[in-house]
Amino acid sequence: MDTETTKTRKPVRLTDTFARSGGAHVPGRDVWYCNGKESSNLPGALYLRVSPKNARSWTFRVTVGTNRAVRTIGPAGDGSGGTFTIEMAREKVREWRDLMRDSGTRDINAILDAEKIATAADARTFADALRDYVKSKRRVKDGLALKARTVRDYLGMIDKAPHGKLQPLLFDIAVRPIKALTGQEIRNVYKTALERSTAQANYAMRIVRAVFNEEGVSLPDDPFAKTTPGKHRIRLPGTKGRKNPIPAEARAAWWKAAQRVGSDRARDLLRFLALTGCRIGEILGSVEDGYAPVRVADVDRAQRRIVLRDTKNRRDHALQLSTQAMAIVTKHCEGCAADEQLFDISETAARSTMQRINAAAGLERDAHSPHDLRATVISMTRVLPIAPVIAEDIVNHAADGVSREHYHGDMEAEARAAWQAIADAWEKQDAAGK
Repeated sequence: MDTETTKTRKPVRLTDTFARSGGAHVPGRDVWYCNGKESSNLPGALYLRVSPKNARSWTFRVTVGTNRAVRTIGPAGDGSGGTFTIEMAREKVREWRDLMRDSGTRDINAILDAEKIATAADARTFADALRDYVKSKRRVKDGLALKARTVRDYLGMIDKAPHGKLQPLLFDIAVRPIKALTGQEIRNVYKTALERSTAQANYAMRIVRAVFNEEGVSLPDDPFAKTTPGKHRIRLPGTKGRKNPIPAEARAAWWKAAQRVGSDRARDLLRFLALTGCRIGEILGSVEDGYAPVRVADVDRAQRRIVLRDTKNRRDHALQLSTQAMAIVTKHCEGCAADEQLFDISETAARSTMQRINAAAGLERDAHSPHDLRATVISMTRVLPIAPVIAEDIVNHAADGVSREHYHGDMEAEARAAWQAIADAWEKQDAAGK
């Protein structure tokens, strides 16, 4: 888009020869040459603009009410290298006049800018849409941005893999214009993804569906629509976490092994997870997931609690420590500086110790991971006298806000009692040898 500067307008007979060398350039101002005035029948007129430095370009000028709209066509020349002959410039003027007639407005700048936006929208790829989605998406319940891990997982579906590695599940549609994608293409991607992993295939399709909904783009033969025939429809199951708790009959043996197998720091970390139901990344920290490690300074010994900041569900989570959990924490705080990690151990070492404890308890080495201790705590809350809303609260699930609002008990006190009941249950199983 151009704006008019101080200039001189001179009527002449415009030709390619004149465009190359005719007319004069004036220091400090543009000189515009035209065939004549704009007519009412043919809105707008073709001009040759000569800059103070003798740069020559074809422009189109049209009156819009009391204003003038000016648009550059391109540099004057022989038609090569992006230049325009006078006939090419006239053809562009005819094209723009047609646009003005069809749109019902003389504002050529507004017309062409809108057309440019529409063209860019048509060229917008699925990858463009997904990248914008993870930047702008806000959770409905609290307006917070997506966690770093979620962003990484989403973009990992389209970013090119290193040489020799399998390409991500949505790589084949990443560079396709999102408006050009079809239902059959999405079904093909899903079919290929199922050959790798059902869970990952479903996850990829949830991402696709979310992006299309956000963009407001309708898929031809939409594979997610309820009106699509069953054999052509992609049915996505509800999201469910991986549930693999340590069986009740194996917990006593596991707890015994967790008190003697592995390094002191590793087994204490795993027992702490079994007592609290925390995610291991929330304790050890994770750069990728956006978690800072728990440090000695984070322990409130007087109140016997630790507050985990900005957890997976974007809430702070206060751990009300049981007597047993507090004993572990106190042990690892002794003699440590405030900025030291509470459990200075890698997740890899913790997983290795978990395997050794599993084997010592008579289980398969890979039977359970540290995350399964969280599932075990959830399983234990089902059989202990713990209110469901308290059970959800202590494992920091994204709880139903209505349930919280209408629960009239002292949630903090009952959460502490629930954690203590879980800790006592571990020790009772140990003592009973069950």
